[in-house]
Formats: sequence, C-alpha cells, structure tokens
Amino acid sequence: MYSRSIFLAVAAASITFVKADDPFGSSGGICYAYGVDFIDEGSYFIDSESTEDFSAVTYFRGCNADGMADVVLVAPDVEETTGEEYLCDKIPTTPDDVNQVADCPIKKNQMSSGHWLLLILGDNESNEDGSNGQPFAWQRGMASCVQ
Repeated sequence: MYSRSIFLAVAAASITFVKADDPFGSSGGICYAYGVDFIDEGSYFIDSESTEDFSAVTYFRGCNADGMADVVLVAPDVEETTGEEYLCDKIPTTPDDVNQVADCPIKKNQMSSGHWLLLILGDNESNEDGSNGQPFAWQRGMASCVQ
C-alpha cells in the first residue's frame, strides 16, 4: 500500500512536466455558451395552448469572430416523441454578451412534459493567427411541464 501511494504521487507530479501539443493553437480559447431563458436543469411551464414555435436564448463569451452555433432540441423519451431531435436556427457566437434567439421547428402545443435537452454545437471558426478554433458542445437540460 505504501509503495502504491508513492507511485501515485510521483505519477501525479510528473503530469505537470508533460507538454502536449495543442491542436487548436496557443490562442484557441474556449467558446462558452450561456442560457438566458432556460437555465440548466431548471423546471419550466410550457403553455399547451400556444401555437408559437419553441425558442431559446443564448449568449456567448470568448468565441472567435464570424463563428456560428448549431442549436438542437432533443425531446424526452416518452411515447409521443421518443427522443426526436429538432434542428433549430443557427445563431452567431459573436459579439460577446449579446442575446441570440434560436427558433425550433416544434410548436409549444406539440411538446410533451419531460426532460428536454438543448445542445449548442460549433467549430469556433479560425483564430486570428489562422490556426483552427477549438470546437465546442454545450448541453442544457430542462424539465418541462406542458399544460
């Protein structure tokens, strides 16, 4: 047991000396996405009488210029929807801190109660130095009550 502890300590300490190549370039920052109207793992009421398209608002920080994000709404695994995916509007990832609205091709009155997922995906375009941007994938879960 004692020798195993020493081995783990040495292994952990040596990790800091290993330098991995950064495939995204030294300026390849992370593009962060933040939910405005649906915060991760929140519970929300959806009006079953509404014929409006479902929409979600997101803002970004740290993304490269001219980037776009795909927004996908994933239905819960219940009899009515069985995990269907809805490709919503593409939204720009810049400028920072500006709300971007993605409309999804499902009416609120077509939704069912359950745990829905909202996926925000993108490649983060190129960095200023021409190197590849760091791809991103963010997920927000929400429990909806459709009544």
